[in-house]
Amino acid sequence: MSESVQERGQPCPRAFRFWFRASARSLLLIILLALCRAASAQSSLHPILVNGPASNRLNIVIFSEGYTSNQLSQFAVDATNAVNALLAHEPYAEYSNYFNAWFIPVASLQSGSSHPVSSTRRNTYFNSSYDAVSDYLITIPPNAFDSSYANGQGKVDALSKKLMPQCDLPILLVNDINPGGSDGFDKTAISATEPVSMPEILTHETGHVIGSLGDEYARFRSGFPDTEEPNTTQTTNLANIKWNAWIPGGTPIPTPTNSSTADVVGLFEGAHYHTNGWYRPKLNCLMSVLGYPFCEVCSETLVLALYAKARPVDAISPAANVIRISPLDAQNFAVTVLQPATQSLQVQWLTNGVAIPGETNLTFTLPALTMINGTAAQQVSVQVTDPTSLVRNDPSNLLSELISWTVMPTIPARKGTYAGLFSDTNGRTQQGSGAFTLATSVNGQFSGRLQIGATRYSFTGQMDAIGRATGIVPRNQTSGITMNFHLDPMDTDHVAGSISSPNWSADLDAHRNVFDGRTSIAPQSGQYTLIIPADAAFTQPIGDGWASVSVDISGRIRCSGSLPDGTRMTESSVVSKEGNWPLYIPLYGGQGSLQSWIAFANTGTNDLGGSINWIKPALPKAVYYPGGVTNSGYASGSRYSPPARGSQLFQFSNAALILEGAGLAQPVTNHLLLGANNTISSTNKVSMTLNSSAGTFSGKVPNGASKTFVLSGVVLTNSNEGRGYFTSTNLSGFMKFVGE
Repeated sequence: MSESVQERGQPCPRAFRFWFRASARSLLLIILLALCRAASAQSSLHPILVNGPASNRLNIVIFSEGYTSNQLSQFAVDATNAVNALLAHEPYAEYSNYFNAWFIPVASLQSGSSHPVSSTRRNTYFNSSYDAVSDYLITIPPNAFDSSYANGQGKVDALSKKLMPQCDLPILLVNDINPGGSDGFDKTAISATEPVSMPEILTHETGHVIGSLGDEYARFRSGFPDTEEPNTTQTTNLANIKWNAWIPGGTPIPTPTNSSTADVVGLFEGAHYHTNGWYRPKLNCLMSVLGYPFCEVCSETLVLALYAKARPVDAISPAANVIRISPLDAQNFAVTVLQPATQSLQVQWLTNGVAIPGETNLTFTLPALTMINGTAAQQVSVQVTDPTSLVRNDPSNLLSELISWTVMPTIPARKGTYAGLFSDTNGRTQQGSGAFTLATSVNGQFSGRLQIGATRYSFTGQMDAIGRATGIVPRNQTSGITMNFHLDPMDTDHVAGSISSPNWSADLDAHRNVFDGRTSIAPQSGQYTLIIPADAAFTQPIGDGWASVSVDISGRIRCSGSLPDGTRMTESSVVSKEGNWPLYIPLYGGQGSLQSWIAFANTGTNDLGGSINWIKPALPKAVYYPGGVTNSGYASGSRYSPPARGSQLFQFSNAALILEGAGLAQPVTNHLLLGANNTISSTNKVSMTLNSSAGTFSGKVPNGASKTFVLSGVVLTNSNEGRGYFTSTNLSGFMKFVGE
């Protein structure tokens, strides 16, 4: 209260007694109590000012006291005026958007409040009474006249709990022309409606209730608790004064009272109902004298108290703090912040704790592909801060709020079948390379198989939310294979990863078969012929391996052919949407293999091709190359269309069959003639047969009196030739069939 207001909570010297004695008529008592209960039952909540959600505002609720049922319409006006008067005072005016306000009309049987000084008793709902000495201090039970909490403050609390449980500032507006009020023992701000002093008294009392501010009165009051408040202290050591950040350098401590210090924050003696030994921040402040504003220290306390109720961020988008998105998608973030009257809050966006230059608006977009190079979660945060000059001490960092989102990349699994290869990162080896197949469901369950040589290892599991899987694939009598793979966040039709054992490590690459032959037709469908040449660096000519290839409209590949050592080979696989074929053929009982990524692409000279690697181990009993072969080259081929009946396969009739290698001292050329229906004849007993439906050929060439070269190959329509290999007793060589 102000200097003219009696001390808060001071017992009145004259006991106020309840006006209804035991001798009163019981019937009248029952009627009055029933009417009071009815008034309570009919009470309701009415808005005055709604700036935002009650969960993030300081919520004022004004209760009517001493208003009869006929006066409740006036109470609505008085309550609105009281809120406007309160929020006209700083710092409330600066932060008026941080408040909501409602009123609850409750009718009393009589108008006004009790005045023991004049022996005036009013029967009111909250049983308010002025004090018995100064007729200025207004209290409600429990007080000096009625110790029952239920008859006063209990009713305020009950109505708040029922109608506005988030009430932060209950105000009791007493319909009485005598000025007065109190802080309701720090629970309820009470003020009479007397229009001259009401705005100052009410604002003063809210300082107690909202900020726990102390009275700065210098007159002595015996027995007042020696508990310091934010604006009172017994400390005279500058370093330990709570508000030393506000004290200008060179200010005397304690601070003398004179005209030069009237506007200075210092340490003024006289506060907390003590004339000496207690100090206040400023000579004059609303916590000591009506008509003055809150001082800087009290304003700071009230701003911090306000931010303890209403945080800087009012709303966020997305509402969830954990977000799962595809790395291919951008994600928008936004905040709605509170708005002081004369300045804006500062906004800074951060990713993983690092401020992003220039991102200081209320919205932020996390770009697509931010998480494309990794699967770790990203943290997006926004720091919202009030840069107000009204606060210099904020130990709890109430002026700032950090909101964070955890952004988890999520890659939805796709139902389908993937096929691919893995190969040793240090160069292909037989034990560190092979084929990979995977079948997935939409919920991320999978099953699959690794093939190394002739051995297949099965596995099953469950991918996580971002399409990752890891595990050990067991092997009999040896260590397991460690497998890690993940769906490509850029393209879930693609799987990448690694496969390893203690002795090798391989990269994994696989693609989903996207063609079904109905709604999605494989553009690669058709027939092809393929040659597998010897490595140019290989000093022993061994000829060109070959294969006949077919792709159906569902993307399924069938391959059959032969290698220059006479080994037959077959394979089934699928083509990816990019036109890639993972070729892996185990050979020699699983001790060797042929591996390549063959791309179906028209390069002008070839329709398919890719680097290929052939591994043959040392096999002492093998007829051809028992020492083994490790051969790398570039396989290439042509699309093949079987000729119509009666049409020629080659664009020539006279042909040359050229043989080179296999122990021949020099290339040998045989002259041939192509006849009707692609038959081949010669004058030197060369026999050749063309399989025009598959684009393959085979034949024999005499080699002396008792020996024969056996040959085979494929037709390459792009280059208008046939290529393959021929074998002698224990060697092989190159063969070419061209026009003359």
